Amino acid sequence: MNTQNVLCFDLWKTLVTEPLSSRDYWAPLFDVRPDLASSISDDVLSSVMVTPMTLEDGVATILQRYGIENPKMTQEVTRRWKLSVDNTTLFPETLEVLGGLRQEASLALMTNTSAYGWEVLDHKYKLNRLFDCAILSFKNGNIKPQPEMFRAVEDWFGPARLYTMVGDSLANDIEPAKARGWQTFWLRRDAQQQRTPTTILSLTELFEKF
Repeated sequence: MNTQNVLCFDLWKTLVTEPLSSRDYWAPLFDVRPDLASSISDDVLSSVMVTPMTLEDGVATILQRYGIENPKMTQEVTRRWKLSVDNTTLFPETLEVLGGLRQEASLALMTNTSAYGWEVLDHKYKLNRLFDCAILSFKNGNIKPQPEMFRAVEDWFGPARLYTMVGDSLANDIEPAKARGWQTFWLRRDAQQQRTPTTILSLTELFEKF
């Protein structure tokens, strides 16, 4: 292993699928308050993703911010959210790529995730065993793209390392990593044009990079 290389991965839509989007499981709210569709993501990130609260408590807290106390809506949004998490699967190449790259670099996971999401996926796939460190937003108290998340990875491995970020989000993964001097690979599974040397369509392309 090249101990100078640290390869850091995002989780959702990078290593695992996301069967339902947030718009899908928040649909009962949008039916009543369509004006909230553009802001709900920020509310989720600032609550459920930065504390170990349950999904149901998180949903109820978010609804209360909007003056909504509706147990049935809370229950339905939570049900949809859990359904999405429970049906999440690894992308076909994930285990092969992580196993192969362990020979070339130290591996880190850095993700915005709820406690429920992590518990389910770690139980199902033993994710914690695949990485040398895992920086999880609900434990860290911060979310990407905040620099504290990236700094936590650097603090874990120490200086004089070559850090590389692999993720599907330009705003949350790629741009903040570049701002810290990291190398980046932007995963765009559905892109067929406008490719660059730092854009990949599949995780297997990482074998060509390391």
